[in-house]
Formats: sequence, structure tokens, C-alpha cells
Amino acid sequence: MNYKTTNKYFTQKNTLMYIGIGIAAIGLFFTIFWWWGFGAGIIAAGVACIIINREGLVKGEEVDAEVRKKEAEFEEKTAAAYNITRAGDVIVTFTDYIFDGENIMSMRKGTDGKFRPKKAMTTCMFMTGSKLIIEKKAFSIVDENENESTSVLDLNDISQLAIKEKLLEDNGGVLLKYRMLEIKDKAGVIASEMPIPQSSVLYDRISDINREIKAAHKAEK
Repeated sequence: MNYKTTNKYFTQKNTLMYIGIGIAAIGLFFTIFWWWGFGAGIIAAGVACIIINREGLVKGEEVDAEVRKKEAEFEEKTAAAYNITRAGDVIVTFTDYIFDGENIMSMRKGTDGKFRPKKAMTTCMFMTGSKLIIEKKAFSIVDENENESTSVLDLNDISQLAIKEKLLEDNGGVLLKYRMLEIKDKAGVIASEMPIPQSSVLYDRISDINREIKAAHKAEK
């Protein structure tokens, strides 16, 4: 991950934009009160500063791209660890930012005006026999801080996977919505949970796992 890029997303300043606004204001003054042609040139210079500032800012899409790189690396590592070929056909992989436990104060606003937490999680899930293997990597997007965990769950011991929509609120208003994938045991206790993005293709693959869980429960009776 290019931490220089991701950190700039949170810390980059709009100094050049403010300079551009100031220059444009001076140009407007000259245009109105003195020399139209000279003022128009100054305004153009100010607008150019504003455009350069906007184009030079790190965008949220660039941060997302860095996160996707971490996802691809972890899927490759998981596939290698379990000797899985054609990983995309076997492993269900997804990544999202970790919003649980965050609030308006703990998150930071990026250059595109969006609030983001500074941590994300990649999850790799696949079935082998009657087991559901879950590999998770939680990682920072601003420094080299990460940790991995493994869960091995028997299909007969868990309920069907459920996607829960949650709200992050600020002063009574909804700041944003996010989703968590919950895996509970038969007693209703959460055995594992992880952030999951909204994706119809991903949800279809979750449904495939649920069908296997349902079949395992049926066979057990």
C-alpha cells in the first residue's frame, strides 16, 4: 500500500485553492473598477490555481484502489496457504472499511469531503468438506499496522449467514449506513462478523454458502 497517497487523502490542504480565490477576487476588482482586459487575465490565473489544486488532490478512488491491492494480496496469500487454484472460483473475498466503533470524532474527512475510518478488513471465506474457513486481515490505511485471524466453523454448528445494515449516527442524524456479515452459532451467539460491501454478486455467493449450511442441517436430522 502506498501510505504516502493514503495519508495525503486525509492531510492534504487546499492552500492553492484559497490563493486562487484571492487572485480571482483581485482580478474581479480590476475588471469592475479599472481595466477589464487586465482583470480578466488575473481572474483566469486565479481559476487556473483552483483547477490545479482540485486536480492535484488525492481522491477517494485512489484510496479505494490501494485497499483493493491489499485485498488481492491477501486472497493470493490465502489461496497459497490452502493450495487453492482458481482462487476467485472457490474463495469468497470482500473488503470494506471498519465503521463499527467509529464516530464523527474518530474518523477523518478526506479531500473529497467523505468521512472514512483509517482501518479496513479483508475477509476470505471458503468451504472444505463440512467446514467453513474464514481468514480475516484487519489493516490500517495510514501505517503498517495489521493483524490476521483464522476461524474454522462446522456447518452443523452455525446458523445461516446474515447481512445486517447498521447506521453511524451523529447528533441524532444518520452520518452513513454500512453492513456487517454476521455468523452465529445455533444458540444465537455471534461466532464471527466482518464488514461487507453492498454487492449483488457477493450476496449471491453468500446465498450459495447458506444453501450448503441448510443442506448440512437437513442431513444431520
